[in-house]
Amino acid sequence: MDDAQPLALHTTTSRFQDENLLETADDVKSLAECFFNIVLERTGGGIEDADQTGPDSSYARLGQVIAEILVLLRLLLPQFCSCGKKLPNGSRCCLQVEEKPVTFTRILLDCVQRRFESTMKQFAEAERAGSVTIGLEFKLTACVTFIGRLYFHKLVAARVVAQVVAETIGVSERQPHPACIRCMCELMPLIGHFMEDSKPGTALMGQFITRLNNLRALRNAGTNLAVYDQTIRDKLVDLQHVRSLKWPVVAGCRVLLQYIVVDWAEANQDWQQLRRQKALPPNQVLLNGPPGNVDEGQHVKIVSLLSGRTVAVACSQDLALLTAAATAAEFAELISELTGIYWRRIMLFQPDSTPLDLGY
Repeated sequence: MDDAQPLALHTTTSRFQDENLLETADDVKSLAECFFNIVLERTGGGIEDADQTGPDSSYARLGQVIAEILVLLRLLLPQFCSCGKKLPNGSRCCLQVEEKPVTFTRILLDCVQRRFESTMKQFAEAERAGSVTIGLEFKLTACVTFIGRLYFHKLVAARVVAQVVAETIGVSERQPHPACIRCMCELMPLIGHFMEDSKPGTALMGQFITRLNNLRALRNAGTNLAVYDQTIRDKLVDLQHVRSLKWPVVAGCRVLLQYIVVDWAEANQDWQQLRRQKALPPNQVLLNGPPGNVDEGQHVKIVSLLSGRTVAVACSQDLALLTAAATAAEFAELISELTGIYWRRIMLFQPDSTPLDLGY
């Protein structure tokens, strides 16, 4: 993972805007399809290496970066008219009074549905023919986990995830292919923490886990032998353990950042440099200087621990509050707003290079 990833994310999204690459709804549709191709096709081209699965696989790394780019694009892009044109500054183009604008999220959801349905159709046909390959298994997992990433970035709703799970492993009687169960074992740790942050989400996750437990216990009526092999059953036991630990973040997904306290002059200098690099959050791109006051709070810059490059500047902050145990997670959320990096991926180090406990 690029240790200057936040810079790359902002630079990429700024290019879409500066070069007018997303002028119509069709442009956004094409971009969403392209992103799915990047994630899926890199894993579906004959790869037969089992080491390419999991949170450190290429589809996992690509999926995470692309999901974060889509979050930033959602903040940058306006809504669209039914004719496909952008609607800047609240204009309505040819929309009728009763018509609602087409949103970026709506376009993305349509793409998600098309891609998942086509991938499941391809997998089902291969399963009936007895020709499911490792490459096709990877493609299914890449698609499903990418949707999971879109979910915890709030780009798709929980009901979308519920539909994906139901179609992948079924709700009763059906005996899904072992690859579908392995797919769920990769999806659940990805979405678990975010989903179980609410009572409805906890209930929904309970349904998912109950279904998987039932599959683990499933036995052949004639032989009384387990339907799924020991490897699959072990994965499901491991999933239960991960859930009992409150879904800890996978180490390979971490972005290592450090905060350093600086004076206003240095903070402004770094902010201006980020501006020249087109690496500022959307709500700061039109400002002439960093938001904040020279005489208020403390000013910090966020640097990549590996490269030392400044990736964000936060001025006029109450560091005592941001670093307190009860509220430290707000520091990660602030950095997430500035960089586009999902807050649970951030591992933040203090000026003395010791980790700050963010409470997750």
